[in-house]
Amino acid sequence: GWHFYNNAEFWKDPQTKALLGSVPNGRMIVLDLHCEHRPTWETTQSFYGNPWIWCIIQSFGDQVSLHGGLPQIAANLNKAMTSAERGKLVGTGCIMEGLGWNPVVYDLMNDLMWQPSNLDLEEWISRFAARRYGVHHERAAQAWRQLLETAYSQPRQIGSILCKRPRLDLGGTNKSTHLPYSAETLRNACQNLVDAADALKEISTYQYDVVHLTRQVLCNRAGSIYDDVVAAFESGDQEKLEVAGARLLELMADLDTLLATREEFLLGRWLEDAKRWGTDADETRLYEWNARNQITLWGPRDSVLHDYAAKQWSGLMRGFYRPRWEQFVQGLREALEDGVPFDAESFETRIRSWEEQWTRGTEPYATQPAGDPVAISMRMLEKYATAL
Repeated sequence: GWHFYNNAEFWKDPQTKALLGSVPNGRMIVLDLHCEHRPTWETTQSFYGNPWIWCIIQSFGDQVSLHGGLPQIAANLNKAMTSAERGKLVGTGCIMEGLGWNPVVYDLMNDLMWQPSNLDLEEWISRFAARRYGVHHERAAQAWRQLLETAYSQPRQIGSILCKRPRLDLGGTNKSTHLPYSAETLRNACQNLVDAADALKEISTYQYDVVHLTRQVLCNRAGSIYDDVVAAFESGDQEKLEVAGARLLELMADLDTLLATREEFLLGRWLEDAKRWGTDADETRLYEWNARNQITLWGPRDSVLHDYAAKQWSGLMRGFYRPRWEQFVQGLREALEDGVPFDAESFETRIRSWEEQWTRGTEPYATQPAGDPVAISMRMLEKYATAL
């Protein structure tokens, strides 16, 4: 049922009825894919009598992202289950393009089958925190309630400006001042989780959550630094451009250091897993190229899906995203020095060629985590807290 949402300008009642009516009733099951955001059963008369499944899609491209519309999942599923207009609703499903990053979403989806319709999400998420860490800790529970108020109130991926191909006109795209939730509340959630370290720091799920949440705090900061880079360039202030550009690149280096502390965020593991399938040198090179291409260009040099499967991973941040931004800042610097406009078209052509070359590289990346995830998260949070 994705096309009824994605191409709604075409799929009106006559077209939808013609398609769904072309198969004998009961011989087709329709998956309503994006029910946590845009359910289509309500606009298609429950698929005109065909059996259908209430689904969430949650993750596009398995992008590293702290998000999940928990309130929408609970409310929208309850609405479908209790509606007299639900038609032949026969089940629920999770139809993601990846299972990483937000296990709380899948816990809720499965729990809802056994929960009363008037589920108290704040109470549920506090219990989730206790299950996840094996013990109740009030600071951790408070952190998760704040996450419910912020990142986990968002049914769609937030993404990061750091993983976008650099341009001067990215304004309004994922900037910290334009987040769909309070950046300060999210940072406070991170602080509350970090404050539980004395009791929880040896627990792997806690370490992962601290790193993942700190990562999001740093990414939220990146938008306003990008704004400073653009403002400095447009005002012709070389000194401010140097400062803002250096801050952006320093944040990306810090982010790489943070991500390196957990195996889930290592580029090297992804590449080595792919290479292991090769039976000879040529196959190994092919599989590594595929692995590099899928998370960057997702196709040829001019692919319209570039960065669709963006991954905030250690190695990828240092080896791919940061060099892109470094070249962009250098291009702006040279334009100011030469007193000429920034040639965006020429830069785009050069950066596409550079990206393609990166996908064909063979340089190694770490496959084992390095550093204390909790201690480094604490240091990063303290370093960037005042900047929020």
